[in-house]
Parts: sequence; structure tokens; C-alpha cells
Amino acid sequence: MFALGEWFDYFKHQFTFFLQPSHGLYVGYLLVAGIIATAYGCYQLRTGNVLRSLQYLKHLHLVNNVSFGDDVKLFIVDKLLLGFIYTFLFGVAVFFKERTILIMDFFELSTDLGEASFFVTILYTAGVLIVFDFGTFFEHYLSHKYKFLWEFHKVHHIPTHLNPITAYRSHPVNQGLFVVLTGSLMGIFSGVVGAFYPGQSLTWVLAGQNGLMCLLLVLGLNLQHSHVQLRYPRVLRDIFVSPAYHQVHHSRSKRHYNKNFGFIFSFWDRLFGTQVHLNQNTELEFGLQGEPYHQYSGIINHYLTPFLKVARMRREKRKRLGTKS
Repeated sequence: MFALGEWFDYFKHQFTFFLQPSHGLYVGYLLVAGIIATAYGCYQLRTGNVLRSLQYLKHLHLVNNVSFGDDVKLFIVDKLLLGFIYTFLFGVAVFFKERTILIMDFFELSTDLGEASFFVTILYTAGVLIVFDFGTFFEHYLSHKYKFLWEFHKVHHIPTHLNPITAYRSHPVNQGLFVVLTGSLMGIFSGVVGAFYPGQSLTWVLAGQNGLMCLLLVLGLNLQHSHVQLRYPRVLRDIFVSPAYHQVHHSRSKRHYNKNFGFIFSFWDRLFGTQVHLNQNTELEFGLQGEPYHQYSGIINHYLTPFLKVARMRREKRKRLGTKS
């Protein structure tokens, strides 16, 4: 019975995410994103009619019911069976933090600076966000650069229509890489700073998570995976990823492949030479050229197809090597 109770608590936690401000799909964040999207619709249609704007947005996001349906089904299955993967992020971060502090202490590289000021707290919170975002960016970059990882990452790019749930459409292989890479970087950073402020919690927490991430979610971060082509002014777009900026990354045009990997900050793309800005009148179509959607549609295909393609890729490679020898 105890085990049964634990399972019940697990499922309850997994499927009450929309009531948890620490989750990206918290109802409050979605409500704000909806308000921004409605205002965008009114602007695009040159109307003050909110109902007309909502109908316009519904048409944009539900044209392909198969893609949307797969997003929902895969999200539920992922939460039900694989939601534990992302929980390892904290464990990996703690592991690397503790060992970083031990190394700092062993080489006498740290000293107790006393109680951290609010300014230090804000700097640390921003630093954690920057390190987290770099880990996210670099995992994303690697998933496009290496064919093996790309086969698994394709499941995120196959949707022909975007919505906030599409952001969670990923393969466990990519999820595992994200957890290890991002968790280790965050742990090392936290350990280096924590060695100077031992025993103190330095993160500014708002609504159960990094306060700055919470503010970004309030400002419409969920619209990155949508058809709301919201662009930021030049002064902001050189720092932050706008919805329109990320949507270029999902374009099915090969001219836009391997561009705009950023999640929060756009300057990583500039540093890696992968940044592109499109003019306001550019229309985008989403999905992957040369990859039939039905190959990835449904729960089984989502998880199995990448493994089958990797196996075929390796067979072909061995065949080529055998021919050369």
C-alpha cells in the first residue's frame, strides 16, 4: 500500500503541473502568454475585436490536428513514464557542486566572505540562469552537429505546427544529454561561488524557481513555440531570444537549418556564428524537409524511429567501410 501511495503522489505531482508556478506550463504563465498572443492577433488583423483575434489564433495553432494531437499524447506519456529524467538535473548539479567545493577547499582557493548581500544574490541568480542557458544552448548545438544525436532531436523538429506543449516534445536520449551537460555546468558554477559563501542559499527564488526565469515566463517565454511572430526591438533582440527568433529555428527551409539555437539569450548564437534575423514579412513553414511526418507520428514511432534510423545509419557506414577495404 505504501508503494501504491508513492505512485499516487508521483502521478499527482506530475499532472498538477499547471497549478505549480515552478513549471513552465503553469496556468498563470499561459494566461499571460494568451493575453500577449491575443494582443498580437488584434494587431495583425488591425482590429480591437478580441473574439476575432482568438479565432485567428485558433486557426493558426490547430490547422494540423495530427501534429497538435501528437504533442498532447507525447506530453502525457512523457510526464507519466519519463518525467523522472529531468529530476536528475538537481542531483547532477549537487554532485558537481559538492566536488567543486572540495577541490576549492583542498587547493585553498576559497575563503568565507560572510553573509551574501542582496546584490550578490541577484548576481548569482543571473549567473545560474546564464550557465543554465549556455548548457541548454550547447546541448542543442551538439544535437544538430552530430548525426547520431540529430536523429533523436528530429522528433522536436518534425511538428508542422507549434504550440507551448511542443517545447516538451523531445526524446529521452536528448533529455539525458541535457541533464548531464547542463547539470554539471550549473553544479561547477554553484560550487565555485558557494565556496565563498558556505552553507548559504544564494538563489533569488520567486514562485518556487529562479526568480529571473519566473519573470521571463511571465513575459511570454512560452510563445517561442507558437505562431505568434513577436519580435523584440533591436536593443533587446541582441540579448534575448524572441518568439520570432526561435521560430526561425523550426523553419522547414534548409536555409534556416542550424540557426538560432538560443533558448533565453541570443548572444550565444552570435558567438557561435549561428545567428540569423529575418525581416518582418518573412513567412515560415515548420517541419523537416525530406522527413515524412507519419514516420514520427504516434507514441511508438516517436520513441522507436530514431533508434531504427541510427541502426540503419550504422549498417550503411559499415557497408561503406567494407566496400573500401
